[in-house]
Amino acid sequence: MKYLQSIKVRTNSKTLNNNQSFPVPRSRKEGLWKYLKSLMVSISLILLCNLSNAQSFTTWAAGAPSDWFANFTWAGGTNFSCDCLGGNDEFRIIPPGNPANPHLTTTRPHQSGSWSGTSQIVVGPSASLTVAPQMSITNGLVTTFNFCDFACPGTYGSSNLTINTEALRPPQNITYTYNPNGSVTFNWTVTTDLPEAGYRLIIRRGATQVAIYPNKSQTSHTIDCPEVGVYSFSTHNFVLPFVASVLVDVNLPGAPQPNGAIRGKVTTLIGDAPVSGVTVTAVLQNPGAINNSGCFPTVYTDVTDAQGDYVIPFIYWGVSPNMATFQVTPTLAGHGFNPGMTTTTLQAGNFDKIVNFKDITSFAISGTVTDFLTC
Repeated sequence: MKYLQSIKVRTNSKTLNNNQSFPVPRSRKEGLWKYLKSLMVSISLILLCNLSNAQSFTTWAAGAPSDWFANFTWAGGTNFSCDCLGGNDEFRIIPPGNPANPHLTTTRPHQSGSWSGTSQIVVGPSASLTVAPQMSITNGLVTTFNFCDFACPGTYGSSNLTINTEALRPPQNITYTYNPNGSVTFNWTVTTDLPEAGYRLIIRRGATQVAIYPNKSQTSHTIDCPEVGVYSFSTHNFVLPFVASVLVDVNLPGAPQPNGAIRGKVTTLIGDAPVSGVTVTAVLQNPGAINNSGCFPTVYTDVTDAQGDYVIPFIYWGVSPNMATFQVTPTLAGHGFNPGMTTTTLQAGNFDKIVNFKDITSFAISGTVTDFLTC
């Protein structure tokens, strides 16, 4: 009761110490006694709160690495004994020496026990942030004679922690696949934490921009008729501060050659002698029916050799169930052929065709030349 020894009660006539008595009306005695009881309870709660609020953080550490956020994991106790009027638990991340201006505040209705979570602060790529944690309980209600309202708050913290963010991450795991129709599809993985509002992925070939995507969900790009060479991929932030990742280069080789072919032989009508120097031309007749035929030639040629043979390889005939129809024509100045023109169709399972021609203006002569004098 040492806290009460100095309490004095003033009346209209004199001042009495707490071990003295004086005649006062009963109603005044009851009011004084209630006030003294409230004061004693409040003093006891103040002592209990001050003794129990020596809390500490059990976890205060860096979270997952990021190229945009400083991530934290934290845990601590909120076992404040003075839970008289509710209030809130508050967790703050604060700059060193400046608790009045927290970077982040998380709040919940007060609960005695442990409290943990993860938090993040935007700092951008290639940045550094040093902060400290702080946890406290605040009052929910203040009354005139309840000193518990002023005793409940308790605050504790931990040491400073420095987080360094990574450089802005470029797309990862970039691959390409040539499709049967001659197009190529690039695929990649988005690993940046850059918010989508500023996100852009840019694809270039040399100084030429091939594509730009504003959506992190977009992870592929198809080029119908790709040029060979180096394609560069990069991540960009299109809101302040403008920043770009390093380039990731992918070397695209030529597309695999189509597997269609037209081959044959040109010989004389009489004697089947080979005819060399004949140009054989195959012209695609139905390009609109061929999937992406614009990536490949529609006209193919070859010239017969000394044996009268020709081969037109690497003809694109489409993608099953496409069927490519070609008009095949032999030409040689001063010569006529049978047939003068014909058509042939290439398709799945039957894409290597033989087409022969006869030269109807050439024929073979055979015989023996002898010397008259020696006959």
